[in-house]
Amino acid sequence: MLYRNNTKKADNKAADQVAERLAKIIIRWQQTIATKLNRQINQVSKRAQKRVFWIICLAWVVVIAISTLSNWHGSALSKSPNPYAPVHIGQSSEPHLRLGKDKTTDSLTIKK
Repeated sequence: MLYRNNTKKADNKAADQVAERLAKIIIRWQQTIATKLNRQINQVSKRAQKRVFWIICLAWVVVIAISTLSNWHGSALSKSPNPYAPVHIGQSSEPHLRLGKDKTTDSLTIKK
């Protein structure tokens, strides 16, 4: 192949041949598609080409703006679908039942 490192020996010539054939097929398809697209685009006037270009650019800007605004608005206010999910490391995921007064100390600071 053209880009093979000459310091290493080619252990598998069959794999290199298959890769080379696949590369040629891919390049041939790319060239045929590019020529067909160029023929179609060159049949349209330059003014129409510019108009299509700016419409596509405007559409991309609108899509990016909408996706950015929708993600920005929803990410700060999103809530977990699971109400029992732990909020902080060390907190239990079970619901907190308020039967009495909450303890203000943890197990390490309780004096006997």
